[in-house]
Amino acid sequence: MVAPMVTGVVALISGKYPTLLPAQIKSAILCGVDTYAAFNGYCVTGGRLNAYKSLQLAGNCYTIDTSKNWIKKIEPGTAVVDFKPQMRATSTAYNTEVVVRKGGSSGAIKTSGAIATGDDVQVKNGAANAGTYTVRIRGDASADGYIDIDDTLVVREVMFGTTTLTGVRKEAADANRDGRIDIDDTLIIRDHMFGYVLINQN
Repeated sequence: MVAPMVTGVVALISGKYPTLLPAQIKSAILCGVDTYAAFNGYCVTGGRLNAYKSLQLAGNCYTIDTSKNWIKKIEPGTAVVDFKPQMRATSTAYNTEVVVRKGGSSGAIKTSGAIATGDDVQVKNGAANAGTYTVRIRGDASADGYIDIDDTLVVREVMFGTTTLTGVRKEAADANRDGRIDIDDTLIIRDHMFGYVLINQN
């Protein structure tokens, strides 16, 4: 008798987030259950449907830019422990493991702290690697996971030619998306810090 309930949650999520892929909706529902030991062995998830949690997970799905292998739509200050279940909901398979490495594929595994620009995220489906992606948080030029005064200092160093940024860090520093790193980026980062504007992470 659970099929009508799940169908209702699928309709709820599809209505609120019409651009999600069917696999993302499925994953949000499977990851959003309330788990109970008594259900182990009786159902795939070992839990009971939770429409509210599933809707929350679906609404926070990250965007994977497959042309650059970057993950976008991550809010500054997102903790690793909050990121992992959300990344599972973003991926297209339920049985995934998410491994975060600080500053790239050879970095140490992160289990705490904030997700930061330049971190590598490896998504595994069983023994197989389903994909490796790099985190991009626009405005996080210092690659610490937050938008703060350090980011304005990095942008200033780029403007004066004492630092060069490439790849994902260069795009993260371009807070206003005009293709240049200049004083306008510093001003947008400052305005974000003071709460005047919110840097769109899309």
